[in-house]
Amino acid sequence: MARLRPAPRAAPGAATACRRPPPVPPRRQPRACRAAGGAPQSPQPQQPSAAALAAAEAIAAAAEAAAAAELAELAAAPGAGAAAGAAPGAAVAGGSSPARSAAQTTPVGPPPLPVAVVDGGADAELEAAWRAAVEAVSRELGLPAADVARATAQLRLLLPDLDAVLAGLRGAAAPWGAVADALQAAGADLEAQQAAVMALVQQAVSSERDAAEAAQHSRLMLGLSSWFGARRRGDPDAARERCALQAQLDRCAAAATARTDGLMRQQVALAATQAGLPERLIALKSALPEASASLLVVRHPALARQAPAQLAAAAAEARRLLGGELSGGEVVRLLEAAPWLLEPGALAGSLAGLAEAQPGRPPARELLRHATAGGSQLLASFKDQALAAAAAAQ
Repeated sequence: MARLRPAPRAAPGAATACRRPPPVPPRRQPRACRAAGGAPQSPQPQQPSAAALAAAEAIAAAAEAAAAAELAELAAAPGAGAAAGAAPGAAVAGGSSPARSAAQTTPVGPPPLPVAVVDGGADAELEAAWRAAVEAVSRELGLPAADVARATAQLRLLLPDLDAVLAGLRGAAAPWGAVADALQAAGADLEAQQAAVMALVQQAVSSERDAAEAAQHSRLMLGLSSWFGARRRGDPDAARERCALQAQLDRCAAAATARTDGLMRQQVALAATQAGLPERLIALKSALPEASASLLVVRHPALARQAPAQLAAAAAEARRLLGGELSGGEVVRLLEAAPWLLEPGALAGSLAGLAEAQPGRPPARELLRHATAGGSQLLASFKDQALAAAAAAQ
């Protein structure tokens, strides 16, 4: 692939424009802003509504009925007792619940599918998000919700740590609450409070953020610096500035949650539309056994659409190109952070582009730094070029 080049610098202000209005954050209610004195109002945690849980149960029931009908047809068909192959998910490493493990090891019959999206022992909020994703994809693709639910359940069986990966990404909204708590602290030493708030912001910033979120975080940091400066000067406008900062924190939390919801919908769409998905996931795990297949697929679902031979060749090329500078564990970290590098020519082009943009620095190590830091405009430019070239080649 040709050398990837940094994108042209945008006009002033262009990089900070919001791409879309953020939704209301589901985890945290906006705090009531106060000028001075009085206790801050604590947000009340949101619970899934009875209607949401009922809808989830309806999806599960419909999927169960569909599965039962298929099994009845198989039982009535001639030669129904012949083995149709073991569960494809059995070859994917990772832990699972007892119910999923039992289904996964069924020796005969069609691939066993958990017929319910909602697992009573799992996190209720995550399950509600799965249900919402199933309903959204069902509407967008015009597919029966029961079919989409069953395909999603199979994906979760094949990738036993998928829930944990998505829950971890979804939890990226929570640290913004700690920033808000530190911001509301009354009577604190300004220097100590500023240091604590800035440290919490750095912890809350996710490596998953895109360019719009990175610009949002930069505006927040500038606003925080301005607010602490106003407080030191005794500026009467400091109270109003804090209200604006609280609104920014709410938007940061909302953006983190919305990003994870979008990733979840991508997984549901992948499960509902990709033929031969079990075999492709097994091939991905075989090509990169040390990596988390769930992280790879969540961050770049197109990998699950590649042919097994293509995946194996891409993994071998990555080890060859990176092995001179990075250890085996660092190669895995890089590919888990930026799995789009496994697209044809993307890794070679990115290394060449970094060597040109940052001469004298080891390109593989710089690539690892950019990929794991998050919000890198340079790497985002390389990614756009690499994916455009991959799409054009298809």
